[in-house]
This record gives sequence, structure tokens and C-alpha cells, in this order.
Amino acid sequence: MPEPGWLEKYYGSRFKDLRPEVYMEGKRFAVVKVSSSGMRQSPYDSVGYVLIQKDGKHCVTHYRSLHEGSLTQDDHDRMKKILEEADSG
Repeated sequence: MPEPGWLEKYYGSRFKDLRPEVYMEGKRFAVVKVSSSGMRQSPYDSVGYVLIQKDGKHCVTHYRSLHEGSLTQDDHDRMKKILEEADSG
């Protein structure tokens, strides 16, 4: 499934490097999974989850780092709550 246009617009030239995927989507914000191949430093991918403003841009809009690595149900629930709070504010 292709990612939404706002996601590619948000990351711009970094889109292919970070390989972002929408993990959870709200009205104004989204939790996005980003991966970095890290081939320069190690042969392993690093995975992180960030809260972004959907109408922002990676180079100028602040994001909030939420989690790195594998997720548990508690991590999922915590990120969902953060997304809901951001969307309601």
C-alpha cells in the first residue's frame, strides 16, 4: 500500500533514506515508523517511532521521538494515548 502524499511531502529528500511508514494516524498528527539502514555504522537497521505534525516538514517542524526498537502492547497503547492527546490539543 502506498504511503499518503503528506508523508512524502513531510520527509522530502530524506523519504527514501528513512523509509517512513504510517503506524497510527490522527486528524492532525501521526505516529510514523522510520528506519535507517545505518550501513555506514553497522549492518543492522535501526527502527524508531516519532510523532509528527502531518502538515509540517522534516527540516523545519519539530517531531517527538516516542520509541526505538521492537514494540510491546504497552508501547503501542502509550503511543496511541500520546497521539490522541496531540490531536485533541
